[in-house]
Amino acid sequence: MKKILFNSFLLTLAIIILNACSTGHGHFDANGVVLFIDGEEVARQELSTVTYTTGSSVTLEHGESVVVSVQFLDDDNSLVIPDDPDNFLQLVIANESVISKIGENRSEYTVTLEPTSVGETNIQFEVWHVDHSDYTSQPFLFTVVEDGQ
Repeated sequence: MKKILFNSFLLTLAIIILNACSTGHGHFDANGVVLFIDGEEVARQELSTVTYTTGSSVTLEHGESVVVSVQFLDDDNSLVIPDDPDNFLQLVIANESVISKIGENRSEYTVTLEPTSVGETNIQFEVWHVDHSDYTSQPFLFTVVEDGQ
């Protein structure tokens, strides 16, 4: 009897694991991500390589909040944003004392960042589906400088 219960438990566990998050939807997958500020590309990740339009980081001025638009690269390297209403943008900011998130539009994949102190931090951009990440970018380096530098 114990063996039957144990086997039933294992079978149930296997079914749960194999069917996890398989509610008839696909998962979002990307080959990279592109960041825009004021409509201008400032950085991109293609596969595992991160490049910056200027220098070796995204540079922000202390105290000047910015809206960052995030778009993703599909298999054809076309810019896309997820169209599943269950997907949304999430950020992982390594050092929130340098930059903090003060607002976001999860469905439009934009986020308002506030450079709160001079320094550097990494930010990763994730596409979440309900309760888990479907895509996580490589870390992007952000540098906050004093006004006018």
